[in-house]
Amino acid sequence: MAKNYRLTGIPAWALSLIALFVLFIPLFLLDNSKNEAFQIGGYILCIFISSLASFVICRAHPKSVLYTPIIINALGVIAIIVYFFTDLSEISEVLFWGISMTLSFTGAVMGARIGRKRIN
Repeated sequence: MAKNYRLTGIPAWALSLIALFVLFIPLFLLDNSKNEAFQIGGYILCIFISSLASFVICRAHPKSVLYTPIIINALGVIAIIVYFFTDLSEISEVLFWGISMTLSFTGAVMGARIGRKRIN
């Protein structure tokens, strides 16, 4: 018997946008920080939040596995595109967004698999 989640009533794209806006908060705080340890911890927190959000959303909506990580990491997609066409000196930003997108897609696939098992 499939368990109903509260999240199943909200569309996956809306949940992904909510997760994107939640990620704005630590990223905005990191932009103004001078402490490198705080920045590294904040980036790790952002990666964790994005991958966890992808997992939870795709567990509730298994068919959204392709677009949920892209919406959640929309800032990263834009940053990587801008990076390749402008400044090639800041590789750490691309590395951060690349890891974030990779782990988000991994979390989305795992969540979709678990979600499909619960539905069937």
